[in-house]
Amino acid sequence: MTNSLTLTEAQRLILELARPTPPEDIELDNALGRIAAAPLRAALPVPSFDHSTRDGYAVKANDLRGAGAGHPISLKVTGEIAAGDTDLPRLARGTALRIMTGAALPEESDLVLTQEEVERTDQTIIVSRAAPAGGHIRRKGSDLAGGETIVRPGTVLAPAHLAQLATAGIDRIKVHKRAAAAVVCTGSELVSREQPPRPGQVISGNRLLLDGLIRSAGGVTGSRATVPDRTETIAAKLAELIGARVPLIITTGGVGPGKFDLMREVFNSLEIKTVYDSLQIRPGRATILGVLAESMIFALPGPPPAVNLLFHELVKPALLKSNGSRGPFTKSLRAELAETITREPGNLLLLKEGEYSLSRAKLLVRPVGAKAEANCILPLPPGSKRFEKGELLTIHPTAQLF
Repeated sequence: MTNSLTLTEAQRLILELARPTPPEDIELDNALGRIAAAPLRAALPVPSFDHSTRDGYAVKANDLRGAGAGHPISLKVTGEIAAGDTDLPRLARGTALRIMTGAALPEESDLVLTQEEVERTDQTIIVSRAAPAGGHIRRKGSDLAGGETIVRPGTVLAPAHLAQLATAGIDRIKVHKRAAAAVVCTGSELVSREQPPRPGQVISGNRLLLDGLIRSAGGVTGSRATVPDRTETIAAKLAELIGARVPLIITTGGVGPGKFDLMREVFNSLEIKTVYDSLQIRPGRATILGVLAESMIFALPGPPPAVNLLFHELVKPALLKSNGSRGPFTKSLRAELAETITREPGNLLLLKEGEYSLSRAKLLVRPVGAKAEANCILPLPPGSKRFEKGELLTIHPTAQLF
C-alpha cells in the first residue's frame, strides 16, 4: 500500500492499472465516437477508378501533338460520359468524348480538356495548343491505396473518419467495447428524488451526476445503487459487482475519519488491495483506490462538487484508457487569471472549479461558485496563498470552448 500520494503519482498508478476493454465488431453506422481497436484499412482504393475533375472532353494527349498557334487540331465528339455511367464508350484515335465532373475516364484517354480550353463547333472541338497527359484527371488510388491504413488503433472515430471508411468499402469495424462502470452511493441520510426528504435526509444527486460523467467520457453505467451506512450492506454490494467483473466501481461517501465512514472497513472485509488511501489534494485527501480481481474501486467523498472534481482527475483517465484511448488522459492548458485568488496556506494541492474563455487572443480563467457552470479545473499549487490577476496558471479543461 502506498500512502499520501501526489495527484500526479496517483494518476500514474491509475493508468498502470487500467486495461483496455476487448474489441467488438460493429456496423460503421454505429461507430461515431467509438475507439478503433485495430488498424482500419481501405478495402478499396480511393478513388476506385480514374475520373475527370472538370466538365470537358476526354482525349488522347498524342492526338494533340503539333497543335499550336496557326495549327489548330480538330477532334470529332463521338459520345458523352456522365457521372455514374458504367458502360463507357470507346475513345477512338482522333476523337473526343464529352465528359462530366466525377465521370469515369475511358481507359484509352489520358487527358481531359476543360470547356474553356477548346472551341466547340457542332460535333467537333478545335484545340489550339497541345497539353501534357494527366491534366484534370484524378487517378485510381491517388487518395488511398487498397489496404492503406485510414485509422490507427486508439483513434476516436469522428464523422470524417466514417466518410473515409465508407468510401473505402468498409462496412464493419473493430472497436473497443465501452468500458462499464458501476456507482454505489453510501449514506443512511440519502433518499431517492421520488421520496420527499424528511429533516436529516438528503436527496442523492451523485447517482445522476456520475451517470452523466461516465457517459460523457464514453463509458456505460451499469448498476446505480444507494446503500445505507452499514459495513455488511456496502460490502455485499461491492462483492456482487466485483463478482460480476465490473471493471470500474465508483463509491461516494464513507471515506472520512467519522464513526460512519466505513469504506476502509469494507475494503478490509473484502480483502481489497489498497493502492492508496490518502492524496495530497483538497478536496479528496481521504480518497481511496483499491483493486480486487478485475475491478478497480474508486472510493470518493460524498459532496457532489468533490465527486465532480475527482472524477475528472482520477476516474476519467482510467475510463478513457479502458475505452482504448491513446490519451492524453488529462489535458492541460496555460491560462491567465482574470481575477486575484486567495486561498488558505497549506501543503495540499487545491482543486477548484473554473471557467476559461478566449478574450482578445488571450486564454483567461476565473474560479466559479456553486451556481455557475464550470468548464475546467483550476489546480492551485500548495504553498502560495495568493495568486495575482494576470498570473499564468495550468488548467485542466473539462469541456471544449468551441
